[in-house]
Amino acid sequence: MIYTRRTIQKCLDELDVIPDEGMQKLVERLNDASPARLPTMWEVVILHALSGLGTLEYERAQSTGKQPDISFANSDGVAFVADVTCVSDSGLDDSNPVRELSEALEACKTRLGLPIGGLSLRIESERAVSASGEHTRLLLPDRKDIAAFVRKRVEPIFREQLASGATVLVCDINEPGVCFSAKVEGERFNNISYPSYDQPRSLTRNPLFNALKLKAKKLKGISGLKGVIVCDGDTQTLRPATPQSDRGFTERKIAAEFLRQNSSVHFVLTVSVKESPPTWDARDRERKLAFNLVAQRGLAESSSLEQIFRDMAGRMPEPKEMPVNAALRARERGFGWGKHGGYTMSSRSLTISSRLLMEVLAGKRSHAELNSLQRWRSMSEPPDNDRFPNPFERWLAEGRLPVSLSLEQDPDGRDDMITIKVGEPDAAIAPFRVPERNPSAA
Repeated sequence: MIYTRRTIQKCLDELDVIPDEGMQKLVERLNDASPARLPTMWEVVILHALSGLGTLEYERAQSTGKQPDISFANSDGVAFVADVTCVSDSGLDDSNPVRELSEALEACKTRLGLPIGGLSLRIESERAVSASGEHTRLLLPDRKDIAAFVRKRVEPIFREQLASGATVLVCDINEPGVCFSAKVEGERFNNISYPSYDQPRSLTRNPLFNALKLKAKKLKGISGLKGVIVCDGDTQTLRPATPQSDRGFTERKIAAEFLRQNSSVHFVLTVSVKESPPTWDARDRERKLAFNLVAQRGLAESSSLEQIFRDMAGRMPEPKEMPVNAALRARERGFGWGKHGGYTMSSRSLTISSRLLMEVLAGKRSHAELNSLQRWRSMSEPPDNDRFPNPFERWLAEGRLPVSLSLEQDPDGRDDMITIKVGEPDAAIAPFRVPERNPSAA
């Protein structure tokens, strides 16, 4: 997810203002591999940040019978009620199944005995106008039909070209409602291009405005200052506009239009994740939270709200992942990867993932799986310049045993690293040897 599991657990541990029943609901949603996990993560982190700035109540019942997520008051007398929501483009992605087409083409290549990578895919689009406004639609088969479409229409063409000895495979599909070009050649990486379909082209017909409308109904009739906190669940409506994006409506404009139509809601706060610089190596990218507060014109509490949310931002941890990846991880079972595969090694020491070591010792991973993950080889295998011998196997063969172990903890990470150092050959498991003597002592 956007934050590591350790960071989220730390927030839960310190949220002592949440009653047991409310805490149980939050934990159950976090443990459920479903789309609800990402919004709950945002909720927990925001509740934790606000809890240190004043009096916080979670899901306090209002006179309307509704239970908004946040009831907050600080020592300066500023109080507000807010509901937290998470916005994504999942509906638009379902209607424009680029990922499904890419996966179906990759599966087709596997059936044909072709290696991973080397796919160039270009998808065409059309501008459509409907009751929901103008939008871009990619010219693709329905999501449920894509796998069958690739098997029946693309795979026979690729198979025929392979049989004729072609080294570059090309398939152009151009028919009513479907238009794309797929090429397979000897490149390492895939390249997929298509027009943007998730840029908002209407102030009121987009995922952000739709989410705000739903929250307005929940806040209706509640007295006092109230607003909506909108978090990034992977939506273009919270991305900055660029000259290339052909984007007419920003999050501030959409939020301002919502407030104009809903005068009983006083503010909208958006929380998104920005990444820079755009490098190939994700480890070099810096991820930071971005906040945008839009309030009703002339709202007396605007400056106070700005200060509260600025302080809240200072208490929130730095994000580790972008929402696009977090949304996918939230649907996955298990605990994800730690630092599996990473290590540093010298002739007498090894630093390795603590999670991986525990899994091997517990019998959850075999010796062969360990070697595969770390790109090691057994000493019984022939020499290989791309793979080092398994260091544990080599040390055991040399009669060396550990002389020290140390742990490098990463409190906000997904894993820790254990450093194992070995000594000289040990007579407990090695043949006796002639002692080394100082010639000058003779």
